[in-house]
Amino acid sequence: MSSLPTLTPQALEEWTAHPFWSWMGIAVTDVADGSATLAIDVQPHHRGGGGTAAINGGVISALVDAAAGAAAVTKNWPPHQVTIDLGVSYLRPMVGDRIEAVARVVSGGRQIVFVEVEVRGEDGRVAALGHASMRLFTQPLLDPEQRAIAVLEKDAALEKDC
Repeated sequence: MSSLPTLTPQALEEWTAHPFWSWMGIAVTDVADGSATLAIDVQPHHRGGGGTAAINGGVISALVDAAAGAAAVTKNWPPHQVTIDLGVSYLRPMVGDRIEAVARVVSGGRQIVFVEVEVRGEDGRVAALGHASMRLFTQPLLDPEQRAIAVLEKDAALEKDC
């Protein structure tokens, strides 16, 4: 595994330019070895249905997943990973104009890492807790034409040789 790159403004911009992250409005605000902080400036389309001003649970879940992935890739650069397990406990309704997720790798090895995430509102109170298991890979999962690569098969063959 190579080390985490220097997080210049350009590197952060490229990282945050992922199409889904851009669409959701997810921004990386801090990254360190084994941790990441991401935020969303809440827009009307992030709010729940039924006339409530609370932030939709799916938005919070997506932020948990993104933050867990960002923390995980600090242990596996360049970033090649997928979520294999994700859980979110919603502690209270979240309102306000900005939410932030702080993720940290709590355990793991070369292939799987376990991440815990806290999601806070503008008031600083924890509104959701998340956990994720992330599968790390040593090579890209997609080729330039976006076709899936049989990475799992290659990794399984390597494990048999060990």
